[in-house]
Amino acid sequence: MEEILKISQRELDDVIELGRRLIRTPTENPPGNYEELSPVIYSTMKEAGLEAHILKGDENKPNVVGIWYGSSSKGETLLLSGHMDVVESGDPKEWLYPPYAGEVKEDHLWGRGAADMKGAIACMICAVKLLRDRGWKPKFNLMIATTVDDEIAGKMGMKFLIEEGFSRAGLPRPSFHILGEATNLNLMVSFKGRTWIRIEVAGKSAHGGAPKEGINAIEKAIDIAISMRDLVKESELNPHPMLGPDTCNLGTIRGGTRVNVVPANCLMEYDIRMGPPNSAKMYINKVRDLLSRLSEERGIKISLFEVFEERDPVEVSPENEKVKTLSEIISKVTGRAPLLKGTLSAGDLYYTLKAGIPGVWFGPGEPSIIHKVNERVPLEHLRLATEVYMNIALTLCQTA
Repeated sequence: MEEILKISQRELDDVIELGRRLIRTPTENPPGNYEELSPVIYSTMKEAGLEAHILKGDENKPNVVGIWYGSSSKGETLLLSGHMDVVESGDPKEWLYPPYAGEVKEDHLWGRGAADMKGAIACMICAVKLLRDRGWKPKFNLMIATTVDDEIAGKMGMKFLIEEGFSRAGLPRPSFHILGEATNLNLMVSFKGRTWIRIEVAGKSAHGGAPKEGINAIEKAIDIAISMRDLVKESELNPHPMLGPDTCNLGTIRGGTRVNVVPANCLMEYDIRMGPPNSAKMYINKVRDLLSRLSEERGIKISLFEVFEERDPVEVSPENEKVKTLSEIISKVTGRAPLLKGTLSAGDLYYTLKAGIPGVWFGPGEPSIIHKVNERVPLEHLRLATEVYMNIALTLCQTA
């Protein structure tokens, strides 16, 4: 690639304005309110020259997909994607600027979703429009997908698209996926897996003044919690180079009805995260074995064991040719080589990586400010991310 495409201040203003428009359409999940935002994105994709589709795995879950077909009937498809939903904004009084005003202040675009990840969606759509404005035509396909329900680990977004949505609409299978999560313009290439496990301990109710007549389910649960601390000890001695050690977090505990009653049950929920080569199934089995041992040794009765989330760790090789190409483009656009890093969860990228489609996270914004009050994205990040998306499309999709 000889020449790096740049954008003007006027073109950056268009990116910012689209980002503001997206932020001003709240999509807190639950429930999502996609019926408000999806028409905005659909029409914007059409205006950018994309063939736009609304793909629903559920009536109230409209994914918006746009495609620019290349001149070659055979070849690859570059997928750029972002999720439409955001987390709750919290108390507006804690924000410097209203969370859904899309204010541009202090060289940043402010608001819920600015970094996670409506800013990136604006960059992607504008990148396509700017390529078309410059008269470029792709040899291979360029596709943008804006998805539902990433923030609640839902199944009607990227999972639906990869498993049936794309094929149902006659759209091609992606060959490389860039998810625009906030990375501070670095590359995320390694992602922890997770399993969420619900455990209920059964006891025996009695008067609180005669506790020996009952079996205290909370105390039995505490015995389990103490033993669970050692679950990831082996990983702590040999941590993953990018992801660090595996973790085990007791996220919720609920039990008892009142202070003067021996609790008859106690429910705990665990979030266990792991890096390769460990797996979710490995930890599920370790927890089962631990509970079986405690049942035999201490008479602890388990009334419920439920796995309600199971994802293995996923990663892409830093030596993947497309990853190396993207890294080179980021270096040329930003003037610095991106760091190759790992993170706690793959989000929508999980489904494409599990399907054998290589991909990375790359997007504008600082990861440390997402899901917090005063979420914002630097305007300079919006400019640089747009330029990276333009140049990677130009390189991977080639010129017709």
